[in-house]
Amino acid sequence: MKKRILVILLLTIFLILILFASVSFADQNPMSVELGTRDLTAEQIKQLKKDPDRLTKRAKMDVIYLLSQADKEMNAAEAYNTGNTVSAMSANTVYLGSDATFYVADMGNKGHSTFGIAGASERYSSYTIDSHTWTTGLGSASSWAYIGKTIYVSGAGSKGAYIRFKGSYSGSTVPGFLGGIAGAEVKVTVYDVTAGSQIGSSTILLVNDSIGIGSQFTNVPINLSIYVVLQAGHTYCLRYHLSTSVSNYSPQMVISDFWDDTNSGIYMDKVTVDFI
Repeated sequence: MKKRILVILLLTIFLILILFASVSFADQNPMSVELGTRDLTAEQIKQLKKDPDRLTKRAKMDVIYLLSQADKEMNAAEAYNTGNTVSAMSANTVYLGSDATFYVADMGNKGHSTFGIAGASERYSSYTIDSHTWTTGLGSASSWAYIGKTIYVSGAGSKGAYIRFKGSYSGSTVPGFLGGIAGAEVKVTVYDVTAGSQIGSSTILLVNDSIGIGSQFTNVPINLSIYVVLQAGHTYCLRYHLSTSVSNYSPQMVISDFWDDTNSGIYMDKVTVDFI
């Protein structure tokens, strides 16, 4: 009986040791550490650098995560920021069933985050958005901004409409050659301010470049429509979004640059409410 108890006790201790060892191994796995190059130890980075494919995969995971976080921040941001060159929200009235076109934004917001040897900047005006992120060596960064036109729908009931966004985008990515990723996203959305929810969205550009020369975009047209149902008595924001992000694990420059005084990251031409 005592031998049986001793055997059971030893087996239990053995299983506990295996469990702790597996947890410890998982904790040391550099692919499972918080994304965005944060919290990686020197040893974990050393592990990554032994396998270039794994290093690039981790950097790409960082960038995808940072772009998704930027998207969440944009949706959670206070919609009526007045600290930039766009004035406080001044919604134009649109009569249910009557088409309308607008050429300038009346609201916007922006934000960024950095880690390690990295930088980020962003800006917006009544018809442009710019975003820029960079890193040299171990680091990551994300930057975002949006502008939009706010409308108040008057009348009674609801009606379907196409929200037609026109404009252009320009920018470039320089991902480096080993363990560097440069990303960017351009999208348009329709946000119901009254209900507090996004009712339409479409991604125009999504890049995560890992090849040395990267990508170049110059005045690429934006001509996209989103179908939504507009409710009388509701206020809506018709928005252009831009975000950039970078992640880097090597001594090199990695850049996502959608910022230019001539060819803006996003240029808003016009947005039309086209009832059907």
